[in-house]
Amino acid sequence: MTAVLGITFVCVAPIAFFSGCFLLGIGGSDAELKTPWDKVIERELDLEIKGDLVEYTDDHGGFLGDGLTYICVDVSKSELHIEGTHGWNELPMTESIHTILYGSETHGALRESFDFELPDAQNGYYYFYDKQTGAYTDEGILGRPSYNFKFAMYDLDEMKFYFIEFDT
Repeated sequence: MTAVLGITFVCVAPIAFFSGCFLLGIGGSDAELKTPWDKVIERELDLEIKGDLVEYTDDHGGFLGDGLTYICVDVSKSELHIEGTHGWNELPMTESIHTILYGSETHGALRESFDFELPDAQNGYYYFYDKQTGAYTDEGILGRPSYNFKFAMYDLDEMKFYFIEFDT
């Protein structure tokens, strides 16, 4: 009977601990913990954006904070001026960035690994910041075993704004 109680205690204690964490406010749902999408874009890109949120996912929190943040915003009812802003370039994006996002014969695609919409836009602007090198270029990125970057795209044809932060 003691062994059974010991096993029961071991099984119940972690459940009680985690339940207590949620009751005390230490834990919480994604909705409670997630930074509002517009604040993420403002913090990460130094860009204020207005629009209607289409999708927002953030699964960062894995090993050493690994994960993917994806935000899609309909900006058809607002004005967004990024031309000439540091880190932004006219589409189409470079071949290396395109390969990371959409794949190639030799590289898998980020878009295939996660479930998110990202059209292959040709009219608009894109932003890329390589967190590993601290540069706004993609130099040497395809030769690495891991990626840590911020990417954004302003699709002028669809009037949508996309933001991706990916850390492996």
